[in-house]
Amino acid sequence: MKDRKRLFKYFLAYVFTIFSAVFAVIIYLKYFPVESKVITEKKTVNETKLSETAIEDAIDKAYDSVVTVESYKNNQNIGSGSGFVYKTDGSKGYILTNHHVIDSADKIEVILSDNETVEVKLLGSDEYTDIAVLSIDKSKVKKVATLGDSDNINLGSTVIAIGSPMGSDYSGSITRGIISGKDRMIESNSIIAKVIQTDAAINPGNSGGPLVNLAGEVIGITSMKLATEEIEGRNYVRISVSDTGIGISESDLPYIFDRFYQVGNEGDEKIGSGIGLHLVREYVNIHGGRIKVDSRIDRGSVFTVWLPMDLKPEPDELPEEIIGTEASDVKEKETTTSTVDDNLKKLLLVEDNQEFRTFLKEQLEDFYQIIEAADGEEGERKAIEENPNLIISDIMMPKVDGIELCRRIKTNVQTSHIPVILLTARTADDIKINSYEVGADSYMSKPFNFDMLMVRIEKLIEQQEKRKQEFRKNIEVNPSAITITSVDEQLIQKCLEYIEKNMDNPEYGVEELSGDLGMVRMSLYRKLQSITGHTPTDFIRSIRLKRAAQLLQGSQLPIVEIANRVGFSSPSYFSKCFREMFGMLPKQYAEESGRKE
Repeated sequence: MKDRKRLFKYFLAYVFTIFSAVFAVIIYLKYFPVESKVITEKKTVNETKLSETAIEDAIDKAYDSVVTVESYKNNQNIGSGSGFVYKTDGSKGYILTNHHVIDSADKIEVILSDNETVEVKLLGSDEYTDIAVLSIDKSKVKKVATLGDSDNINLGSTVIAIGSPMGSDYSGSITRGIISGKDRMIESNSIIAKVIQTDAAINPGNSGGPLVNLAGEVIGITSMKLATEEIEGRNYVRISVSDTGIGISESDLPYIFDRFYQVGNEGDEKIGSGIGLHLVREYVNIHGGRIKVDSRIDRGSVFTVWLPMDLKPEPDELPEEIIGTEASDVKEKETTTSTVDDNLKKLLLVEDNQEFRTFLKEQLEDFYQIIEAADGEEGERKAIEENPNLIISDIMMPKVDGIELCRRIKTNVQTSHIPVILLTARTADDIKINSYEVGADSYMSKPFNFDMLMVRIEKLIEQQEKRKQEFRKNIEVNPSAITITSVDEQLIQKCLEYIEKNMDNPEYGVEELSGDLGMVRMSLYRKLQSITGHTPTDFIRSIRLKRAAQLLQGSQLPIVEIANRVGFSSPSYFSKCFREMFGMLPKQYAEESGRKE
C-alpha cells in the first residue's frame, strides 16, 4: 500500500527529527560551513607496518584542539557533545560541532583539554547538515586542528575518533577504527547527505568530535550511528538513538510507549501530547520491526529500533488477474463506501499540534467525518461553515484559545447548539471552571483514555439526537419545556412568536421568517435542523398543525375554519398534513379528543 510506503518514510524522518539523535556515521567535511578547506601536505604512512608512534603522533597533533560541549537551558544541562577548534581569526577562535548538540540551548560552555570551562557564543547552525559554529576567545585556544581532504580517503585506512562519550567525565577519549565505507547516501528529512562510514567505537557524547587520519588531519565529524544485525536468519538495520539527559525512571519505562502516557518532570515548560513514542512504536510494528529503550537516571537514554532490510513496496497497480470486471467491482465498492462516509456525523478537530491532530483524525475517521482546524480562528470559521455535530478543541492554542472559541461557539446563534469537548494538559480547577462557565459540554485532561473520549462523543451526539426526537413529539407553541442553551431557547422563542403572529397568513414562509430573525436562509436551515431535526418549512408547518390540534380540542370551530386560522388555504392539504403528523384525520382527532362536530 502507498500509505505504508509513506509511513515508512515518515518514520525514518520522524526518528531523526523527534530525538535530535546522534548516530555514528561521519558527514563529509565539504558540508561544513567554513570559509575554506585547508589541504596540507599529507604524510606518507605505511598502513601495513603501522606503529604505535604513528598513532600517538596523530593523536598528539589533534588532541588539544578537541573540546567538550555542554548545552544549557534555564540553567539546566540539556545536552553534551564534542567539538574542535578549526581556525582562528583576529581575536576569535572558531569551533565546529553538531547542530543537535546545541539545539534549543540558551547557554553553551566548552571544556578545554586542560579542563578549563569557557562560555562560548553560537554564531550559526544548520539543522539539515547537523553543523554548528561556535566562537571562543583566541587566548583560550590550545591548538587549532589541521583540516584534511575528505575526498582523498581510502577504504581500510586507519582513523581515530576523539570526543567525550557519556559527557565530560570521559572527555578526550580515543577510539581507533578504519574507513569501512565511502560515498554512503543517507536520507533524513528529505535531505540526502553523502557520508563516510567507520567502525571506530562511537558513544553518546562523541557527536561533533573529529575523525582524524594518521597524519593528524580532521577528515570528518561524528554525527550518526547505524548498524545492522541478523535476527533469526533475517537482516535488520539497527538504529540507536542516544542522549545524555535526565533519564527515565524504572517505574515509567514500561509505559512510555502507551498512548497519551507522559512522564511528569518538574520544571517542564512544554507539555507534550503523549503520543510521539506511541506513534513510533506503531510505525515500527507496521514494518515488522521492534523497538526498546534503556535508560538510567541522570545518565541518559538509548532508544534502539530494528527494521527488516528486506521490506518490499507493494505494487501500485492492480494485478492482472483483477483487471476488468473485478477492477470495476473494486471501483463500485469504493464509490459505495464514499457514499456511506458522507452520512457519518461530522466532527471538528481544533488543535494546533499537527501531530496530535493527525493522530486523533486517524483514530476517529473510521466512525466520523473529520474536519480539521489548526487554531481557534479557523475553528470558529469552520464551525459556521460546516455545522459539525460536535467540536473537539484543545485549550492552549495561538490566536484564539479553546476557552474563547467555546464562548464564541455557544454565544453565536448559528453554532450555539453544537456540543463542545475541551482537551488540555492543564488540570488546575480554574481551567475546568472557566471551561464550564463558557458552556463546554465536556472537559478532558491529557493524557486521557481514548475509549473514554469515544464514549463521551457518542453520548453527546446521542443526547443531541434525543433532543430532536423529544422536540418532534412535544413541541408546544409555548416552548417552556425546551432546555437546550439560552441562545437556542431565545431563537426558538422568537421563531414561535413570529409564526404565532402570522399564524393565519398562508404566505408566511421560510423567507419571511429568516427576514424577521435577521438570519440568512441557509443559516436558519442549519440551525433548526440541528436543534429540532426539522427543516424551516417543516418547523413552520409543525407549529401550525400543533395550533390546529389545540383548536380541535378546545373549540367548536369547523375544520375548514381551523385550517384557515392556521394558514392552510386548502382544507384537503391541511387534512393530509395533519394525518401525516398525528396519524389520523382532523375529524377523527376531534372525536377522540371528546369534541363533537
